[in-house]
Amino acid sequence: MLRNAKIQLIHVEKGGMDGSGNPLPDTETLGDEFDCFLTALDYRMNARSGAVQGMQVDERFLKAKYQVYLRLKDANFYQFPEKVKITQQGEDIGTFEVLEKYRLDVVRQIKLII
Repeated sequence: MLRNAKIQLIHVEKGGMDGSGNPLPDTETLGDEFDCFLTALDYRMNARSGAVQGMQVDERFLKAKYQVYLRLKDANFYQFPEKVKITQQGEDIGTFEVLEKYRLDVVRQIKLII
């Protein structure tokens, strides 16, 4: 498998309620980091201003959509977190929600759409 980026898993623990019934914020914990292969599926940029244009997908507003492949042995498919952080060549690409995930048994990889 080609590797051109790193993916770091982000585990989110739901906040719940405090003793007074007020909501507590969710806490995010950075997990393991793995090598991965990253490709951009959709990245919309305004040619004149250089600003990234967004797009509405379901109920989410996305600036970009990526496809990520990582080795199946690196992460547990069934306990895969909802959020990930991507870095490429030392540059932080961003933190993304996992929109879709697929287990590719034939090639022993996990495919994510983020």
